[in-house]
Amino acid sequence: MGDLVVSMKVDNLDLYKKLYPKALEKGLEAIGMQAEGYAKAKCPVDTGLLRNSITYAVSGKAISLSYKANMNKGYNDTEDKAKGGSVSGVMGTSDNPAVYIGTNVEYAPYVEMGTVNHPKPSPFIKPAAANHAREYKAILEEALKNG
Repeated sequence: MGDLVVSMKVDNLDLYKKLYPKALEKGLEAIGMQAEGYAKAKCPVDTGLLRNSITYAVSGKAISLSYKANMNKGYNDTEDKAKGGSVSGVMGTSDNPAVYIGTNVEYAPYVEMGTVNHPKPSPFIKPAAANHAREYKAILEEALKNG
């Protein structure tokens, strides 16, 4: 008896081109949410302004976020601009897939890296990005496998 060999050639390139960008975006969104959570957990808190301003953006997608500081810190309503802010815009391009995490609070780099007057830094952004690379890789792989 001879063995029956069946050979089929299936071209899934069009399906791949359609599904890959959506799966990639889904993975980047999941990584961004996770990294934002890690950064917020490590961020030192006084009024909450810095922690509340931390966000992420997937390249080529619009973001919009408003945030406020803790109103119970003795501030009054005439100082409202000092207690909150917003982030909006588009980071990068969809041609260069990436996820960005950060804050637009002007004193964030001083907290992250320290200063001459405050030499003990309190990093929160860099550890959120760098210390979880294996987890982020797994999240992306899962999103690409399962769409």
